Amino acid sequence: MIKKLQPIQIDYVEQIMQMVRAVTLRMNSQGIYQWDEVYPDEETIINDLEKGFGYGYFEEDRLCAYLAVNEYCDSEYDAVDWEVREGEFLILHRLLVNPEQQGKGIAKKLLAFVEDYALQAGYATIRLDAFATNSSALALYEGRGYRRRGIVSFRKGFFYCYEKCLNA
Repeated sequence: MIKKLQPIQIDYVEQIMQMVRAVTLRMNSQGIYQWDEVYPDEETIINDLEKGFGYGYFEEDRLCAYLAVNEYCDSEYDAVDWEVREGEFLILHRLLVNPEQQGKGIAKKLLAFVEDYALQAGYATIRLDAFATNSSALALYEGRGYRRRGIVSFRKGFFYCYEKCLNA
């Protein structure tokens, strides 16, 4: 079985949006009202892809997951008590796995990719936020060694901020 994670181009926007809608429905059915028609929207995904921030995970040429990584964060991050104050940091956004592919360890593979990429690129830390009621996401990040550093509020509620320090 062919499995790979790679930067993807704008021609995948509709497939990504189909996954976003499927993931949103799955989360809603679990009482997790994190995403909706406002976010993540097509404009956000197009921006990811046009700027080279979007990555797709493929199995046998089928797009199964998506994430974005860059150095951009919301101003709310300024109030978080980050452990690492020196050096560059990488921000993880919009990690999603097609519901049909969930439970197969793909999200862990995506995080391993981001961690390896960040180490090779010389980043000091990886930062992200996760919806406070999304227990699966919280367990994923904590299980990979991400430490909760604070809490921020966005349109949909509270989000825990996580950081993983890298030994570069």
